[in-house]
Amino acid sequence: MKYLGYKIALVSGGFHFFIDKIRDSYGLDYGVANQLKIENGKVSGELEGQIIDAEAKEKTLVALAEKEGFSLRQVVAVGDGANDIKMLARAGLGIAFNAKPLVQRHARASINQSNLKLILYFLGINGQELQELDEVVRGGKIQSWPA
Repeated sequence: MKYLGYKIALVSGGFHFFIDKIRDSYGLDYGVANQLKIENGKVSGELEGQIIDAEAKEKTLVALAEKEGFSLRQVVAVGDGANDIKMLARAGLGIAFNAKPLVQRHARASINQSNLKLILYFLGINGQELQELDEVVRGGKIQSWPA
C-alpha cells in the first residue's frame, strides 16, 4: 500500500516500544500506542500520556486524516477487536480483520483469512494487478504502477 501512495498508521492499544519497531521496520508513516513510564531507567509499570482505547483510536483516525488532508471517506481502517469498532465505523472503509462477529457487524467489510493483501481487493485492485505489483515490489523496481 505504501508503494501505491497510501499513508499508513499503526494505532494500537499495545506499547510504543513494540509499535515503533514495527513502524520503522516496515516504513510506516505513523505509530500510535501507549507509552510506558520509565523512572531511573526502569519501566515503572504505569503509562504516560493518553491511553489508546476505542475513543483514542477514533480521534487518532480523524486527526491523521485532517493532518494529511484526507476526508474520512478516503480513509481505510482495519481492526480486529472491540476497541476498534468506533474507528472502523468512522472510516470510509472499515475492515474487520479476523475479528469476532460483534466487530464484523460494525465494519463495512471483513477479511477472515490471515492475508492483509486482501485489503487491496477492496480498493479495486484485481488479481492480475496484485500479481504485477508483487513482482514489481519483490524485484525492487519501485517506479510507477501499474506497468
